[in-house]
Amino acid sequence: MNAIPEAAVEAAAQVLQEHRWPGRDWARTRDGVRDGFRSTSRAALEAAWDHQHPVFTTVEELDDLPVGSVVLTQGGRSFQKYEPRTLGGYTFHSWMCSDGGFVRAGYQPSSLLPARVLWRGEA
Repeated sequence: MNAIPEAAVEAAAQVLQEHRWPGRDWARTRDGVRDGFRSTSRAALEAAWDHQHPVFTTVEELDDLPVGSVVLTQGGRSFQKYEPRTLGGYTFHSWMCSDGGFVRAGYQPSSLLPARVLWRGEA
């Protein structure tokens, strides 16, 4: 499940109510009705998040991402895709951690999986 901020859910719920009943005061709407709007809003926001930020589980999916893409690992570390490079005699894969370290040749990009796509670079 995604951690959609409650403020976003609340705002979306109020927009749904305004669309359904223009001009109705949110504060005067019954709790059960507000909860229904919140539930619908949360589901829509989570679906949109999952669509825009899928979770990849294979190295092939990572390989298909364009340079510049950013993923978030299950451990909470973000990695950006670069062209593979060799520095100081070490060959590095194309993923660099936000703390500055690259995934070295001895380690496979599969160590990043599963990873949620946060940004797709331009192809």
